[in-house]
Amino acid sequence: DQQIHVLAFRVGEKGQHMYLLIEGEVDLLVGNHCVETVKPGAYFGEMSLIDDSPRSATARARTDCRVFPVNRTRFEELVRQTPHFAIDVMHELMPLSQPRAVVPSTLVVRVRKLGS
Repeated sequence: DQQIHVLAFRVGEKGQHMYLLIEGEVDLLVGNHCVETVKPGAYFGEMSLIDDSPRSATARARTDCRVFPVNRTRFEELVRQTPHFAIDVMHELMPLSQPRAVVPSTLVVRVRKLGS
């Protein structure tokens, strides 16, 4: 494991690891807004390993922390060898994949007319 005292990573950086939080608390920030506080036993930073995108948030230690870094190779091994881990990651990602746009009512009316 390793200690973090200030930042684990910044928004826009290329992610090489996800982190399992062993001890302490980590705030995930978008701009200056805290969108989540990670508690011990949870993980963060997994998106960069899944889609190779830059970090979408800044991870800042709220307290002194101990984390276990997981690189891409180890992450892929965990997904293959531990079905519960893979399912947990999928559940975490599901809200991110839900459509956020509302279908305009005129489109719904047109679909109903075409289908009748």
